[in-house]
Amino acid sequence: MVGYMMWLGLHHPTSFAAILGRIPPREFNAKIQTTSQDITYRTAEEVEAEMKQVGLNDEVIDLVLQDLRM
Repeated sequence: MVGYMMWLGLHHPTSFAAILGRIPPREFNAKIQTTSQDITYRTAEEVEAEMKQVGLNDEVIDLVLQDLRM
């Protein structure tokens, strides 16, 4: 069965995806936690200041924050 599914995935990916979508997962590893904690969101400027405080250089900071600045 594994070999057939590998062949199907390589040669007929649409059919493979349709079959794969109908197979239920064998395990569920979900942990649900409810908390009443308040979440504090920081601005990009606050995050940048904290990164500079721990000693990261400007190049690294720019890479990390590039998505936040858009």
